[in-house]
Amino acid sequence: MTLPTGWTATVPGQPDVPELTELLRRHEERGRGWATASPDGVLMEVSADPSRSNVAVRDADGRVRGWASAHDRASGRMLLVVVVDPRLADGPADAVAGWLFDWGDDAARRVGAQRGLDAQQIDSGAFAQDEPQHRWLRSAGFEKVRTWWQMSRAVTTQEAELAIEARPGVRIRQIAREGDRMPDEDDLRTVHDVLEGAFADHFNSHEETFDEFLSRTAATSTTSECCRTPEDAGWPPPCCGP
Repeated sequence: MTLPTGWTATVPGQPDVPELTELLRRHEERGRGWATASPDGVLMEVSADPSRSNVAVRDADGRVRGWASAHDRASGRMLLVVVVDPRLADGPADAVAGWLFDWGDDAARRVGAQRGLDAQQIDSGAFAQDEPQHRWLRSAGFEKVRTWWQMSRAVTTQEAELAIEARPGVRIRQIAREGDRMPDEDDLRTVHDVLEGAFADHFNSHEETFDEFLSRTAATSTTSECCRTPEDAGWPPPCCGP
């Protein structure tokens, strides 16, 4: 697939974050009716994380019209996000989408080769009502295998005062950390092990190594809490998570 005449593809960086955020918000508004994308989230996607790669498509006037982000999430599983400006007419939109999905295929081949894999799975998705995205996914050879529900409920101001009580024998604390340094490695390994165990039988679960977990945690600046027995004994701990 080729881009329209005069359109270009570049690797986006921090200066492109505001424009990419607006593009992603338009995509979300078309697909589900409301937007949640933020500059911080987009900045994480285009950061210098070696597990991520990005490309942005600009029209002849220099405006961002498409964006794809590939994340080497775990061995054998690459996440691909393709965003096309909903303001584009069908012809240019189809061309941009096709080009971005071709780029995603190339990214998957590169990731798989780096990991020494014979096959590389690509995960991508679309909002239920986003028919153009569904059509582009089908054209790119994707098959629908799962529906993820996004549920919501009303939250009242009174809930801010709700008490959070752990069950007997459990205490809740933040993971140990000194200043701006990385959190305590033993705590991080506990979080990693519990997360891996919790999702072992989850649909499409792929093992994430501790080093990969560290890289992702550093990129997202996750604040975690760790729950253990008062004696910090026994395995696994009663609970631990972000």
